[in-house]
Amino acid sequence: MLAVKLHKNKRPNLEKGSFLIPIMKWETDRHLIKRWLRLLNRHNRGGVNDHINFITLLKLPDDLPVFMANDWVDKGILDVTFVPIKDIHDKAKVAISSAQGWMPELILGKALTASSVKWTKDVRVLYKSGKGIGKARDAWE
Repeated sequence: MLAVKLHKNKRPNLEKGSFLIPIMKWETDRHLIKRWLRLLNRHNRGGVNDHINFITLLKLPDDLPVFMANDWVDKGILDVTFVPIKDIHDKAKVAISSAQGWMPELILGKALTASSVKWTKDVRVLYKSGKGIGKARDAWE
């Protein structure tokens, strides 16, 4: 499974408890990333990620323990259970494809290694169009 980390500084925090946006394919899931970006920049002023500058694409291993939240409201649940991604892959597909107002996210149950990072880019890559977009789009697939 692929996921995206939105972050303020060049190096993303990939420790236990970090939040990621699950995606399946760039063409269909880019709107989720933009929605999270708007939310974090608008409603998180003064917070850790009050101005998102970078986006990191991650390839998540199947045995990585995560908690799948359907919205940021779910984080208020006290009994968070981490399960391997392979156990929630189908649930994640449904949550991502039917995210009409919901904003699915993953919470890491274990730190990710640097080998999981495919690339880190300026967040403006989300809004590029024209010649350069082909290269950016191909990197997501």
